[in-house]
Amino acid sequence: MQKLNFKMKNMVSNEEILKMIYSSNEACELIKTLKLSEDEVLQYSEKIFFYIEENKPCINCPGIKNCKKVDKGFIYKLEFDEYGGLVSKYYQCKEYKEYYGKASNIVYSTYNTDDILDADLKVFPSLVNETSKDFKAMYLALYKHAKTKGCYLTFKDQRKHKTFVLGLVATLINSYRCAVIKMSHFLQDLKANFKNNEAYENLMNKVMTASILIIDDIGGETVSSWSRDDVLVNILNYRLDNDLITIFISEFEIEKLPLLYTLKNDKIKVDKLISRINQLTTY
Repeated sequence: MQKLNFKMKNMVSNEEILKMIYSSNEACELIKTLKLSEDEVLQYSEKIFFYIEENKPCINCPGIKNCKKVDKGFIYKLEFDEYGGLVSKYYQCKEYKEYYGKASNIVYSTYNTDDILDADLKVFPSLVNETSKDFKAMYLALYKHAKTKGCYLTFKDQRKHKTFVLGLVATLINSYRCAVIKMSHFLQDLKANFKNNEAYENLMNKVMTASILIIDDIGGETVSSWSRDDVLVNILNYRLDNDLITIFISEFEIEKLPLLYTLKNDKIKVDKLISRINQLTTY
C-alpha cells in the first residue's frame, strides 16, 4: 500500500482514499470493530493510515525476540474516548505478555534468563523420553497440576544436559514460579553477598520458597561444611517442611553422594542430607 502523507491527502480524491484504506484487511477489521461510517473513515483517514503502517510488522509476527518494530512488543490501537473522539494508544501485545510473563515466573536462576525463554523445545520431548519412570510420572503430575514429590535424576550426557535443564524450566514456568540453580554457581553468588546480610538472605529465600526448585549438578560443587549444612540442608529442610517440589539433577547416582559430601567424621550430617533428598523425591 502506498503511504499517504498530508500533502498527498490533498491531492487525491476521497474515493481513492477509501479505496486505499479498504484494500487493507486490518483496516477493514478496525472499521468494522469501531463501526465507522464512510464519513468517519475519511475524517480519521490519517490515523487509519498510520494504524496500518505501524502494525504492518505484526501481520506475520516473528516473535518478540525478532520484532521489527521500534517499540518492540507494543501494538498501536485506535479507540473512542469518553468524549467520542478517536484516540490512539499503545498496548503490550500478546507475544510480549507471554514472553515476559514467563520471565516473571523465574524467581532466580544461575542460567541466563534469555537462554531459558529461548530454549529448544523441539528437542526437549525426546530428552524427556530418555529419563526415568519416576521423572516422567512427576512431570506428568506437574502438567496436570496434581500433587507430587520431586525427583532425583541422573543425567550423564553433558552435551544434552544443559538443553534438558533449559527446556525443563521453560516448560514449567508456564504454570509455576521456579528457581534453577547450578550448585557451584549458586554458592559463588552467596559468597559474593557475605558482607550484605540482606542480599544473602534474599537470595536464600528466593531459592527456598520457589514453587519448584531445580538443583542442577548436585555433587559437582566444592563441598564444605558451610555449603552442605548451612546452605543445602537448610534449603532442603525448608522445602520439606513446606511440601515444596524439588528436582535434583546430577551426573552422579544418588548412592555416590555420601562419598562426595563426607568431609571428616561427619557421617551423621551426611546421612541427614541424604535423608532430606530421599524424603523430597520419589527415588
